[in-house]
Amino acid sequence: MPILNGPSRAPYAGGAPGSLGILLHGLGADGNDLIGLTMALGPRFPHMAFHSPDAPQPYVEAGFGRRWFPIEPPDARAEGLREAGRIVETYVGELLDEYALTPDRCVLIGFSQGCMTSLYTAPRMERPVAGVVGLSGRLLFPEWLADEARHKPPIVLVHGDQDPVVPPDALADAGQTLADLGFPVEAYLLPGLGHSIDVRGLDIAERFMARVLGQPDGAAQ
Repeated sequence: MPILNGPSRAPYAGGAPGSLGILLHGLGADGNDLIGLTMALGPRFPHMAFHSPDAPQPYVEAGFGRRWFPIEPPDARAEGLREAGRIVETYVGELLDEYALTPDRCVLIGFSQGCMTSLYTAPRMERPVAGVVGLSGRLLFPEWLADEARHKPPIVLVHGDQDPVVPPDALADAGQTLADLGFPVEAYLLPGLGHSIDVRGLDIAERFMARVLGQPDGAAQ
């Protein structure tokens, strides 16, 4: 199984981490694409360690960047997504053990294909994480979830209504499926936002993360 590598940031406050944030990038990018989010998230969660791993596969169709799984054909997408879930779960488990943290101190934060990977992985993990922040993605193979979910972690979904890459309707589809299955889920469609992350999305993510990690609004962790 591939070992994930990529940029990381130690807790803003120094010392041993009290929580863990896993940033999963989108198609054709790498871990450097999301590590910059720690400039906003680090001061808000000063005792959180952040890891932004490079996806395990090269994005061969584009000739640059990385991918969590192939887009086509559908069979390759399905098997690739399952493999990505196994890889991410192993990676998260290794980091939790390294930092002597329990899974309820970990949040998955995924953008685009990283969001799809996070939404697949978290419900199927042996040990449930605190929550998932899903940005500009979709819930792939929703028909699998009812039979395969081992846990129902809290999930927040954020999507731009001007997204030209992943249709904005994916937000409502994912939110409805997750809600119907009993997941605690919030969904936010942001006016004027394309396929990206803005300060509104980060604010939503921060408030959600504070809540699932047991941190009062406005308090520093």
